[in-house]
Amino acid sequence: MRRFLTLLALCTVILGCLTGCATLRNAQAFNVTLVDIAAANATVFESHVVVTLRYTNESNTPLSLSGSRHKLYLNGRAVGTAVNSESVSIPALSTATQDVTLNISNLALVGLLREVQNTRAVNYRIDSTLYVGSRGLGASHEGTVDLRSFSKAAGVAPIAPAAY
Repeated sequence: MRRFLTLLALCTVILGCLTGCATLRNAQAFNVTLVDIAAANATVFESHVVVTLRYTNESNTPLSLSGSRHKLYLNGRAVGTAVNSESVSIPALSTATQDVTLNISNLALVGLLREVQNTRAVNYRIDSTLYVGSRGLGASHEGTVDLRSFSKAAGVAPIAPAAY
């Protein structure tokens, strides 16, 4: 149970570090940023976190989203998904925020635990599709989180290697 809680905390840290902008694969002037994250609940097989996303419309044309979907990858493995059917209107040259529940596979995270313990770094990618009517706009953001620098900055003790 201790390892599971450590892994869940690690996932929260990684998601918290996803604060960079996501660029659209289309020519739209639009960014997606992670603003906040909060644990919602957990079961044996799945954990849920609520993430607040900021949508920035850098265009001089208003944008109305009819929904979105997001997929989180850690070290190249898909570990979580989110879908949201709530509408969001973003005026021209403005921003809007939206809360989205991310469903994370605990089994996928357990498989990453040993890998993360050895490298102390996690590569992440979040792929999003933002719907304007029936048209989907793809967005993606990726990076690497060095857990050694995070644990030093936060005063968190490093994760002890697993004894197998």
